[in-house]
Amino acid sequence: MYCLYRWPGAWLSPSMADLVDRIALALSTAHGAFFTAVLMSLYIPAAFVLRFRASWLAHQVVHGTAEERNAWLAKVGLSFSPFQELAGVFATVAPLIAGGSVAKLIELLNG
Repeated sequence: MYCLYRWPGAWLSPSMADLVDRIALALSTAHGAFFTAVLMSLYIPAAFVLRFRASWLAHQVVHGTAEERNAWLAKVGLSFSPFQELAGVFATVAPLIAGGSVAKLIELLNG
């Protein structure tokens, strides 16, 4: 989106092209923030519900210690690893990263 919005600046004077560039960066960052908020509003509640239901299921099936419940969750493939959570968070924040900082990086590489 940044490159698309920035494209008309090629036919303008350098001062106007700079203004178009700043507007394009602001718009792409705003779009990235909006879509990140949409993804977060879907991901976070779903992650909490799934974690709660998996814990509840482990509590119903295994009547033992927390370590035994965690072992059962791992055995049936319902355990939560920090890397899985990090991947989910990265996927939800990706539009913001792509809209702002990566767009500016593209500009610097083309510069």
